[in-house]
Amino acid sequence: MKKWVVIIAAVGGVVLLGLSVWFGGPVLVRWAVRDRIHKWESRHHRHIRVGRIVVHWGRVVLRDVTLSGEKDVPDCPLVRADEIIVSMSPVHRRIHSARVRGLQACLVRYQDGSDNVSDLLRRASGPSTQRARFPVLVTRGAVRIVDHRARLSFEADRMEGSYRPGKGLDVTFHDARGRRHGLSALFGELRIWATRATGVERIQMERSRVALLPRLVLTDVAGWVRFDAHGAAKVDLSGSYGGAKHRLWRASGQVAGRGRTARLDFVVQRFSLDWLDDLLARYPWGRSLVDRDRSFASGLLHVEKSGYRWTFSGSGSLSGLNIANRRLSHETVRNFGFAVEFRGWYDALREQMHVPLLKLSRGAVALSVSWDVTRVTGRPRIRASAALSRTRCSRFLHALPRELAPKVQGFEVGGSISGRVSLDVDFGYLCPSSVTLDADIDYRTCSVLRAPFDQSAERLRRSFIHQATDGRIVTKFVVGPSNPDFVPLEAISRHVVNSILTTEDSRFFSHHGFIYREFRTAFARNLIARRFRYGASSITMQMVKNVLLNREKTLARKLQELLMTAYIERHLTKQRIMEIYLNVIEFGPGIYGIGRAARHYFGKPAALIEPQEAAFLSTILPSPKKRSRFYCMGRVTPKWRRWIDRILVLMFRRHRLTKEELDQALATPIVFSREEFVSVAHCRARIRRYLRGGRHSGR
Repeated sequence: MKKWVVIIAAVGGVVLLGLSVWFGGPVLVRWAVRDRIHKWESRHHRHIRVGRIVVHWGRVVLRDVTLSGEKDVPDCPLVRADEIIVSMSPVHRRIHSARVRGLQACLVRYQDGSDNVSDLLRRASGPSTQRARFPVLVTRGAVRIVDHRARLSFEADRMEGSYRPGKGLDVTFHDARGRRHGLSALFGELRIWATRATGVERIQMERSRVALLPRLVLTDVAGWVRFDAHGAAKVDLSGSYGGAKHRLWRASGQVAGRGRTARLDFVVQRFSLDWLDDLLARYPWGRSLVDRDRSFASGLLHVEKSGYRWTFSGSGSLSGLNIANRRLSHETVRNFGFAVEFRGWYDALREQMHVPLLKLSRGAVALSVSWDVTRVTGRPRIRASAALSRTRCSRFLHALPRELAPKVQGFEVGGSISGRVSLDVDFGYLCPSSVTLDADIDYRTCSVLRAPFDQSAERLRRSFIHQATDGRIVTKFVVGPSNPDFVPLEAISRHVVNSILTTEDSRFFSHHGFIYREFRTAFARNLIARRFRYGASSITMQMVKNVLLNREKTLARKLQELLMTAYIERHLTKQRIMEIYLNVIEFGPGIYGIGRAARHYFGKPAALIEPQEAAFLSTILPSPKKRSRFYCMGRVTPKWRRWIDRILVLMFRRHRLTKEELDQALATPIVFSREEFVSVAHCRARIRRYLRGGRHSGR
């Protein structure tokens, strides 16, 4: 009997012991975990909140874990985890491994240099007794780093990584975003290897995107950065530009002083521009590059960094460019190219760029450009200058692509040319007064030895046939005595000449063909309008445009206009230039020359035009077809009459009218002749026909 009592008691004891272990074990484990957490909090001055502790055989699960401290950002604790699974020995309570799910880390450094993580890192890199002796795996993580002192930020919404004793840390970030001093990066994949002893050892990048400037974006960046024990790094990267599919450049170099100093060399091997088809298709100027498989580019770039200052230098070349752009020329510019050399610096902290030298070379002609830019990433202020060293005029013409200057290709010239142009534009407050444009071009020794007869001054000294083209409408007439509408300059009313001088070119008889002050105003107005709209043409330039060139608004026409104006000013008198101008200029739909205009509008010869009539004719010149509607109406509007009166007053102030002539002109109405008038409908139909047939003339 006693034997059975002993057996039953023993079995009961074992059962009770098992029940106590089964039910009391988790309680003890939870108590042990919370005790360890409390000790860790006291030692590291942090607060750890655990939502729930679940104990399994050989495994402890901590859910809704938050690690925070007083240096953390509000609503963004240092560490937050959805779940931490700790595998451990049930007997010895030794941890075998840990797995963290849903980790969110938020690291911050303030302007005074304090942060919320460096004290923990110092302890972690201390004696081995304080380091984790078990592997840690992180899945579904995210991280946010903000350094107010270095103006740096880094975010990654997807992260996974692992820590293994003796092997260090291996973390991979997906679609991470970084920014520092205006430089931004988007990392497709950023992998970091590190050990406790040496810190980060290697960074591997794949499918990354780095924006050095808003319009200078390196794409598909891949390669590695290796760090030594002193924090210096070696770089080997390659990538593309602007999203192009092919790899276009390779960079190698060194970075030291935790990024404060760096030396990098970029090499762009020769490639055809069709590799950039996807990139060029995004921009109008890019789409204008045709036959891109025959155009090639290459270059070298050396970059050095010290603190926030980047210095750079390099060279490059473009060859075989074929440009089809209607704003440049109505012909495709063929086989254009140039070589370039440059050097400068960029201060990322002050957002300033200085380029003392950008040398563009084509053939024997070299153009040196320098500029300063402030507020690089905002609305910049640009101060630039371009200098053309003394060059033979023949070499200068030869360097121009034929399609940009077809009318001057047959010229034979001698002498030399040099010059400098300076520009100051503040886009922060863009208006005519915020733009300064100065030019000093020395072309006085340039001389034309021979010119094609159709473009020569010799042809313009005598009677010639002029062809006025308005789209599909072509009008031919003789500029000379055989044309009954031709009026010699001495037979034109002085009021016509004076009103034209007042509205078009007040210093015509004293300058050499160019109005530099008007160039500045026109340039500013074109910048504001964001298109080529205003030309600042002198009377000589308008005569050259109408007689020797055409009225298309292209850079090619403007370039030829400048060259031929200098030529015409040397070989024709001012009186002959004015005479040709007044006899070819358009005063209405199909109405060319002052003789025809005087008879059409006022039924009188040009010699008898009165001041108010001359002022009216000068006011319609910028848009003669549209403004001839006043003739259709049989009167000018009160608003337009006030504009005519302002012209008359201005003529008086410039001593081109006497006081008696001014008073009489202001009191005399504008009366149109009705000799050629048929009906209002017929008059307006004629205007519409010419407007559809071509563009109205511009200055």
